[in-house]
Amino acid sequence: HPPVDGAFFVDPAGLAALLRATGPVTVEGLDQPLDAATVERFLYIDQYDADWEERSEMLDRVATATLEAVLGGQLPAPQHLARELGPAATGGDLVGWARRPEEQDLMGLIGMDGALPAPDGRDGLAVITNNASANKIDSFLERSIAYDAHVDGGFVRATVTVTLHNGAPASGYPSYVLGSEFLDLPSGTNRTLLSVY
Repeated sequence: HPPVDGAFFVDPAGLAALLRATGPVTVEGLDQPLDAATVERFLYIDQYDADWEERSEMLDRVATATLEAVLGGQLPAPQHLARELGPAATGGDLVGWARRPEEQDLMGLIGMDGALPAPDGRDGLAVITNNASANKIDSFLERSIAYDAHVDGGFVRATVTVTLHNGAPASGYPSYVLGSEFLDLPSGTNRTLLSVY
C-alpha cells in the first residue's frame, strides 16, 4: 500500500464532539439516531447487547456515518467548530498525525498532536487508570483528582489525591460489561491499575 498522509485517533468522547458539530447521525440497524448525548453510552455500554459479529459491523457503521457527516455534511462556522472540537483535541479525544512536517506543525499548534505539554519549569501531572478486570466496567468509573502544591524556599511540596468510585450496578448488564471472563471476581467488581506520573 502507498504511505498514508496522516492518521486520526478518535475515542467516544471525540465522536460526541464531532456529533455536537454535525448534528445526529442515522445508523442502519439502530432504532434511534446517535447524537452527542447518546453516542458515548452506546459505544461504552449499550453495544454489548449485540453478538460479536453484529457489534463489530455496527461499530464500523457508527464510525462511517460520523465521518461522512463531518466530510460530506454542512459544518458550522469556524468559531462554533473550534468551540465544539477544541476541548476534544486538547484533551486527547481527537488526535491527529500528518506525514508532512508543516501539517504536523499545525496539529501541534492547535493542540491536536496528542503530545504532553512541556513542563517548562512547572510541575507536570498525569493520572492514568487502566481496567484490570477483563470487562467494560471502567465505563462506570468516576474519578476526581486534586493537586495541592506549595512552594517554600524554592522547594515544591505537593499532594495528589485521587478518588475512584465504581458506580456500576451489580446486575442489569451483560457479563461482558460487569463480569470478568478471566478472573474469579463477583459481578460488578472494578479492578483498576492506577499510575500517577
